[in-house]
Amino acid sequence: MKIGKRPVDVVYAEFIKPIRNQMRKFDYQSLLNVMLVYLNAPILQDRTKELERLPWVVERLLIWLFADDPTQYRTQVAGQTDLVKLINLAWNSSDKVIAIERLDLFFRQTMLPQAPYQTGLDIHAYLIQIYLLHELPKNSKLRIFLNEKAGMNIEEYFEIGLLYWTHSISEKPWFNAAYFKDLSEAFTVEQQGIFLKSVAQPLNKFQQQLRSRTIEIDEWYQPTFFYRTPCIFHEGAAVLLGRPT
Repeated sequence: MKIGKRPVDVVYAEFIKPIRNQMRKFDYQSLLNVMLVYLNAPILQDRTKELERLPWVVERLLIWLFADDPTQYRTQVAGQTDLVKLINLAWNSSDKVIAIERLDLFFRQTMLPQAPYQTGLDIHAYLIQIYLLHELPKNSKLRIFLNEKAGMNIEEYFEIGLLYWTHSISEKPWFNAAYFKDLSEAFTVEQQGIFLKSVAQPLNKFQQQLRSRTIEIDEWYQPTFFYRTPCIFHEGAAVLLGRPT
C-alpha cells in the first residue's frame, strides 16, 4: 500500500499504526468473528443507543483487517470487550488528525460514514425510481441498457432490491436462507442470485483492492466499501457486513 502525497495523509497513516498494531495482538479469525457478531447484533429500537456503538468505526477496523495478511496476527482470542477497546481507541484517536478548513465541509464529511446508521429508509425516493422505469418505453435504448447491466428486467431487479433492503431494517442478518426461500415464490433463485452477486464480491478480490489502495485521510471520512457491497463470499459462505444501503 502507498501513502497519499499530502502531509495530512502521512499524519493519518501514522495515526492508524498504533490501532492496527493493537489489532494484530489478536488471532485474525477470532477478531473477524467478533466484528461480524458486533455488526449483526439485534437491531436496537433506540437509535441513539445504536449510534453509541459506533458501527461505522467497526467497518473501518474491518477494512484494515482485510487489508492485512493473517500471518501478521498473533494467537490471543479476541472478545467483545477487546473489540470495544479497539473501537474507542480508534474513535478517540481520530481527534488527532482532524483538520478543519471549512466548518460546513467538516460536518458533512464526518457525517458521511455514519449516514447508513443515521438515516431511515427513504422508500419514497426508491419507489420513484421504479415509477420512472415504468415510464420508459419497452423498446427504449436506456431500458435495454439497464436490463443488460442488471442481468434481468431492471424493474424486477429494483423490486428484489427493495425487498432485501426493507428486510434489513427488521432482521439481522438481513440475508438468510429462510428469506431467500420465501422470496423464491415471487422471484426465481436465478433472479435473486443475480441480484445478490451485484451487492457482493469474493473475499480474495476484495482483499486485492484493499492492499493496492493508497492510504489517505479521506478514507476515515467516507462511507466504506461495504456501502456498495455489504456481502462478501468466502469459502462458500455469505459473510454479511452490516446493513445494505
